[in-house]
Amino acid sequence: MAETSDHRQEDHDTAAETDAERPQEATATGIVLAGLFLLLLVGGVAYGVVQLAPEELPTKTDPSFVDTLFDNTVVIAAGRVVLLAMAIISLATAFYILGSIIHRIGKGEWLREAGPFKADVIERKLEETADYFDELVKSEGDMEALEQRLAASGGIIRELLQENEELRQALSDERRTS
Repeated sequence: MAETSDHRQEDHDTAAETDAERPQEATATGIVLAGLFLLLLVGGVAYGVVQLAPEELPTKTDPSFVDTLFDNTVVIAAGRVVLLAMAIISLATAFYILGSIIHRIGKGEWLREAGPFKADVIERKLEETADYFDELVKSEGDMEALEQRLAASGGIIRELLQENEELRQALSDERRTS
């Protein structure tokens, strides 16, 4: 019996080692891919900075302070890099916000507040509407049951009226014969 439990323990240890190795392999692959992505990103940024630097700058005969300040290719390139970075950050922020909204809509969550604006009133109205809808469904079921009972009672009333008429006819015939 001890041998069986030892054998089970060995199988459990082997399974644990295999499971422990799998995440490490995935992590190593992720690190390599992240490194390649980072390398491509740095290379792309370096290439972009080089391309953003102007080859020649126009010269003016009577330069002002601003013209003198921007009479350097490094300053022009840095300004362009800052503008490009702002555009990329704005684009990434827009995609993040759009993705977050789509994700929340997919999960059925409602946007409850945005800055000073709160949508608690809308949420309460939606809950009330849901309650009214539930009551409507219940009342429709009750209405169908009442219609069936009314139809059945209408048939019973017709039968009783017909039987009443037959009894009156029989009573009237009996009075004539007596």
